[in-house]
Amino acid sequence: MFFPDMLITSVPVELYEYGSIRAARLVMEETLDLALVNMNFYEIDKLNSHQILSDRIVFCVSPGHHLANEKEVSIEMLKVE
Repeated sequence: MFFPDMLITSVPVELYEYGSIRAARLVMEETLDLALVNMNFYEIDKLNSHQILSDRIVFCVSPGHHLANEKEVSIEMLKVE
């Protein structure tokens, strides 16, 4: 999805699946050259990074729900739902 041209060239690529924190730690230890991670952890400032994708979480409710007309919904607003 992210680097299809690289995967069909003569550059050897090995893919591993790790959690974001472990993958970032392996990059810091120079065991991995590159990691695609969720950047919501505390040591991200120790790495060179570039955002390549972002996510939006969508909250769906019925038209009669008390939050239906809100433009944004916080976790605090959802804690009693």
